[in-house]
Amino acid sequence: MFRQLLSTFGIGSAKIDTILERNIYYPGEEIRGQINIIGKEIKQEVKGIYINIITYYIRKGKNQIHHVSTTLASYKLGQPFFIEPNQNYSFPFAVTLPLDTPIVNWPVGLQTKIDIAGTVFDLKDADPLQIAPLPVEKAILDNFQSLGFGLESCECRYSIKPKDRHSFRQKFVFNPLNSKYQGILHSVIVNFHPHSPTKVEVKIEVNKVFGLLDILNQIAGLLTTTTKILITQEHLQQPYENLVIGLDKLLNDLVQQINSK
Repeated sequence: MFRQLLSTFGIGSAKIDTILERNIYYPGEEIRGQINIIGKEIKQEVKGIYINIITYYIRKGKNQIHHVSTTLASYKLGQPFFIEPNQNYSFPFAVTLPLDTPIVNWPVGLQTKIDIAGTVFDLKDADPLQIAPLPVEKAILDNFQSLGFGLESCECRYSIKPKDRHSFRQKFVFNPLNSKYQGILHSVIVNFHPHSPTKVEVKIEVNKVFGLLDILNQIAGLLTTTTKILITQEHLQQPYENLVIGLDKLLNDLVQQINSK
């Protein structure tokens, strides 16, 4: 087993090590690891050990931008126990990474907490996890690059939607840098909403290039249109060129929708 020592903490007389099997995961996958506790001279009561999966999102205020921390999932490990002097304890664990965990280099961390005699200690800043896109998500991202789009940003921003578990959405913003859509589209915004590891709802928002005379149309939303598609693992069985052609046709249809407004 490949082990990466993520963190070493000293709480009173006890020493706690959190070890993971690896540091790259997919949304919906299990994170397996082990927590080792080394007792020293003092007997201590541990009421709970907790693992949180955390991230942050951006929220704009009136005069500044706020970075808001949020917990994606929280798990309590085991039952209360006492750390006896000079005794070692080991707790293997497996926790599930939520399907809606942000991907593609957006900061996500595993945070370990320990409750000693009713006081919860944040043992250390969250240790970073690398979250790779699901195969379906990666196929969409790759398709845009194949069509000459460049990824401008992928940020988690404040958003309240009825179906969302959290108060943010991760947005992927593409620009048509070397695409036939250059001069036609200003940007394309993509959101992923996984139903399962093999089925992902993709929301695509197309924004047309506008000039000074189009400002009112832009305010009225006449230069923007959106659609949703459901991509499954079965779609990935097709030749890659078919997926690119399908996305190209979809973008063409969306441009025609804007032109007809």
